[in-house]
Amino acid sequence: MVTDQSALDYSMSRVTLPSAGETSNIGCVGLDTLLAAFIQLIDVPSTPNVDFNKVTSRLRRFDFIDDRTFDSMLTRYATFRGTYRNKLVKYFREVLGFVSLYDLAMVLADAGYPNLCLTLRSLSNKITNVINKRRLPHAEIVQQFYANLKRCADDNAFLSGPRVHFEEMISDLSEKLRTCSNQGMRQLISDKLVALFFLLAKQYSDTNERTNTMIRMRETIPRDTDRTTLDAVFHSSMSLNWAIQGETETAERHERLARIACETCTPCLATATVQLNSQLKNNRLFYRSRSAEFLNRAYVDFEKGLEQSVDFDEDERKMWNIISMLEMSHSLLGINFYLEVCDISEIDLINVERARAILDRMEEPNDVRRKMFYKLALGRLNEKNEIRVAIAYMQEVILLSDEGCYKDCEKRNVKNYLDVLIAKNLPTPSL
Repeated sequence: MVTDQSALDYSMSRVTLPSAGETSNIGCVGLDTLLAAFIQLIDVPSTPNVDFNKVTSRLRRFDFIDDRTFDSMLTRYATFRGTYRNKLVKYFREVLGFVSLYDLAMVLADAGYPNLCLTLRSLSNKITNVINKRRLPHAEIVQQFYANLKRCADDNAFLSGPRVHFEEMISDLSEKLRTCSNQGMRQLISDKLVALFFLLAKQYSDTNERTNTMIRMRETIPRDTDRTTLDAVFHSSMSLNWAIQGETETAERHERLARIACETCTPCLATATVQLNSQLKNNRLFYRSRSAEFLNRAYVDFEKGLEQSVDFDEDERKMWNIISMLEMSHSLLGINFYLEVCDISEIDLINVERARAILDRMEEPNDVRRKMFYKLALGRLNEKNEIRVAIAYMQEVILLSDEGCYKDCEKRNVKNYLDVLIAKNLPTPSL
């Protein structure tokens, strides 16, 4: 990737943090409610005692704390004087000062406490109304604006093509922004521009083009507006771009900044984008390293996204969920970025069944591009036992590619996969 280090460092300094007043309730009413209910579960005799060292080690492994904090926590809680209950309360009060409820649930699951994980996630949903979340200005309008344009792009509905169409809209809105003096309208135009740049970046296969589009976006949006949506989209997109390049550490750093940008927001384009891009980022790192840890983290992000989408209206929830479910099923089935399919023998049967469970919950999508993803996943599910069924699905995918928004590399990859299936189905030549 061509982005220089100075640009990267600058980009990482541009997160718009919420004010202290906006986050104060997270540390009092919501946290106390959570701890009180959590402690009741700990008092149940069948609940195992928490191994503080193990949980702290997971916090470090997921990069929620640095080495200095890790060493400090190990020492302080190893020498803690007091009851187990008091130690537990103090420990989780400290941890929840820098880790979200959802992320703590992921840490507990990874540390070997699945029941505590489920309880924590349930509790976090119950106290959402207690925690003071901020609603971004024009959030519903911007989300609908994005969703409508996304559907049109996926259905290849723009006569001049999505890139040209989005560039024209960006030019038009940039001119309106230049001459607009009303602060509320400037905010709305700015967030619409973020949505357009985000959609435009998705039209490119090359990560350098995607990165350049994100940098254009950051330079276009004025600094006298709320930049939460900008920061969330920019850093989560950069995280994905760096993951595609295999730059794990940089990808993780950008993801943390994206989460900081919108962690106190009610569900909106910013939060949904961060959640989905985190899932995609971990999927890409899984393909790079073949480490099950990244695939499991992607699956946790996938489940979080489904939970958080309940606050969207029905059409928008369906759009985000379909994208997330298809991306997750593809990763579980060994379908990489740009629809490159790996050898079926490399896929764990457990992941195949997880993908099957996801697809069984889905209805066939209406828009052409998502329908292609869906048919490809079904073909993959049938490859091992019903090769002719798999071929039939892939033939449908090829036909749909003439209608939907397909990139050239995606067309090549699905055609190559169909060729592989046909070759597998040929009779073995007699000796």
